[in-house]
Amino acid sequence: MAYKLSTVMPDMPPILEINIDGISTDNCRQMWCEVIYQAWRGAFPKIYRYGKGQTFTYNQCADMRRDQDWFGSSAFYEVCEHAGVNGDSILAEFNSCMSDLDNYKGARGAKGRP
Repeated sequence: MAYKLSTVMPDMPPILEINIDGISTDNCRQMWCEVIYQAWRGAFPKIYRYGKGQTFTYNQCADMRRDQDWFGSSAFYEVCEHAGVNGDSILAEFNSCMSDLDNYKGARGAKGRP
């Protein structure tokens, strides 16, 4: 079964279609977990994207702040629900990391997912 994106997003070209036959609950949860992961990386750019002491552009700072502000929002909890994860646990870990970035970097490194 094909699903046309133009049905819900009229500005999308009608040629864009998604075959939804192969989409499972696990695929959807994995996608929502990826949303959380990308926001996590965006909230800590000094650890994941840039070197220490590097200056950030205005847009990079705005992106970082947006990602940080997302944690704890109603949208955050909605994504956690879709992902099947405990939003309160993720938020507690996020707040812990925000309060002690040096310890977070030393304890977990920059290579692994949170």
